[in-house]
Amino acid sequence: MLQLPGFDANEIKNYRRQLKDQQIPDGKIETFCRLTPAQRAKLNLFGGDKAKLAELEKVIKVMPLVTVAN
Repeated sequence: MLQLPGFDANEIKNYRRQLKDQQIPDGKIETFCRLTPAQRAKLNLFGGDKAKLAELEKVIKVMPLVTVAN
C-alpha cells in the first residue's frame, strides 16, 4: 500500500471531506497525485504546514504516473 508523507487518517478524512467542494472526482491516490500543486495547496492539508506540503510535493514530483489505454 502506498502512503504519502504526512498523510495519516485525519489528513485522509480532511481530503475526502473536500472532494465535492473542490470538484475532485474521487478520493483515489492517483487522482490526488494528478492534481496540480496549486490544487493540492488549496486543500489546506497539514493544517497549513508548508514544510509538510513541500515534502509531499517533492515525493509526488518523482512518482511515476502511468496511464494505461485499452
